[in-house]
Amino acid sequence: MPETALSEALPAPVSSAARAAPRGADEPRVIALVDVEGPADRFSLVPPGAADNPLAALDPWDDTAWAGREAAAMIPAFGGSYLRVQAEDDHVHGPHAWHARRMVEAARDGRCNAGDGALLPGRVSAHGATILTWIGGIVDAAPRAAAAPPRPPR
Repeated sequence: MPETALSEALPAPVSSAARAAPRGADEPRVIALVDVEGPADRFSLVPPGAADNPLAALDPWDDTAWAGREAAAMIPAFGGSYLRVQAEDDHVHGPHAWHARRMVEAARDGRCNAGDGALLPGRVSAHGATILTWIGGIVDAAPRAAAAPPRPPR
């Protein structure tokens, strides 16, 4: 099966997580996913005060309406290396970074090799060199992580 070293970083990790999930044996397998301050679930997909967002019309308690839209529900099936890049001052949610912790925990609960999800001080834009170093590390480690057996669920 062909392998892709790194999936493209998209503003919404839902698309990346869905594309990165295991597929047919003849399709490329993404072995590393970088998520930069992406939303985790129905409670972070709609930005605060964004009543005009189409997702704001969905009932947050209707699991059927949210099926296939939440990255935290899809990431456990990914199985590769997952890097969460999150700053203390989120570009959408300000000082609230609980969605970052939710993504890291969901990745670890599944079959992902995930870091600790430590928060960068300030804003992401101030840490370009650090983030590039992290991405280099995940790319270097990805083939080893892909060859390792999946981590057992906790």
